Amino acid sequence: MLKIETQATPYVITLELNSQQLNDLFDQHWETIKDEVEIDGFRKGNVPKDVAEKQIGFEALYSKLIPNVYMEELQKENLDVVYSSEPKIYGSFNREGQIKLTTESFLSPSVKLGDFKSIKVKSDSCILLQDEIQQEIKNRKKKHSKLVEVQKTIENGDTITLDFEGFINNEEIQGAKAVNYKMIVGKTNMIPRFEEELIGLYPNEEKIFSVQFPENYHKKDLAGKIAIFKVKIHNVFSYELSQEDFLKLVCEGESYEQLVEKIKQELLDEKETKKRKDVASEALKQLVAISEVGPIPTPCIFQELDQKLEQFVSNSGKTLEELTTQFPNFEVMFENNNKDLIIEGIRSTLVLQELQKQFKITISEDEVQDVCVKRYGQKSEKNTTHYIVSESQLKIKRTLDKFVDLVLLQSTVNTL
Repeated sequence: MLKIETQATPYVITLELNSQQLNDLFDQHWETIKDEVEIDGFRKGNVPKDVAEKQIGFEALYSKLIPNVYMEELQKENLDVVYSSEPKIYGSFNREGQIKLTTESFLSPSVKLGDFKSIKVKSDSCILLQDEIQQEIKNRKKKHSKLVEVQKTIENGDTITLDFEGFINNEEIQGAKAVNYKMIVGKTNMIPRFEEELIGLYPNEEKIFSVQFPENYHKKDLAGKIAIFKVKIHNVFSYELSQEDFLKLVCEGESYEQLVEKIKQELLDEKETKKRKDVASEALKQLVAISEVGPIPTPCIFQELDQKLEQFVSNSGKTLEELTTQFPNFEVMFENNNKDLIIEGIRSTLVLQELQKQFKITISEDEVQDVCVKRYGQKSEKNTTHYIVSESQLKIKRTLDKFVDLVLLQSTVNTL
């Protein structure tokens, strides 16, 4: 089946500098580096410019100059370049020469937003059930509790030790016998109904009962058959927490009523956060669907694929060579499974960036620096990677928050 994809076309961008422009740039750059230049026979910082240019050479002194000038010119033109090939530089690198730099560059795809003010998402109010509060209290109690032996009937979640033996037609089932077997009732992969039969038994109590092996049981000679099991309970262990420790460790010095209110607010906050996340995902999906996004440059897609592949390999604990040996078409399979998701992710980012312009989102330097300190342990200079990444993520988050607020308001108005 023939598949035709529309791809972005690279622009050829050229920077040309005549000898006068080169001389001006050389002179300006010399002022920034002259104090660091060293040549035998001269003190550091006192090397004459013409001597340095002759002995060290123009390329060694000024090689970084041309790419920097190119980037400055791009910024002046306000060109949003998302990918460029390695610059090709032609000409003579000296005071009489001329320089020509060319790159093949892709600009950020154009985006025409759909009517984001018309987007509606169904979202219910956050309701908290009393059982949820009690379950959270139980979870917190268990976190601080100790597993101790108790004299009580077995309940779901208890740890027990027991002997068991299974029979079919009075013949012992191979592998279905254990002594002092330790298990957590309700959380062990035993035959269906086996664990339910243990509920309510006391320590040292014995019981005989029947269970049926599943029809799809992995041992075909047992599948679907009814077995008789004899069990004897030895010990029952349960998580226990004294009232004193409960007040100290779970309530953290507050009253029980204050703990309940605190948990209630935390659970409501979690529900609200999840609700907003779900609304953001659905609303953004709708907005991308009704927006027009230009062709995405192929290099951008494969850059993302490479990063995702690198992360996958790192998490797998294997090398790319090992994965390729195990799965001969691994890289092709990985691309096929992830390419469409990456394209959709890029489209979503582009739509969000355009929405960010529509909302005129601004972030203060203090806000960016706060994120830098939390994430990297220190403040960052402007125009550094840490600063730019932190600022970008803050803007995206604020854009999404404003978008969600708008969608929720619009959805509420339309249901009144």
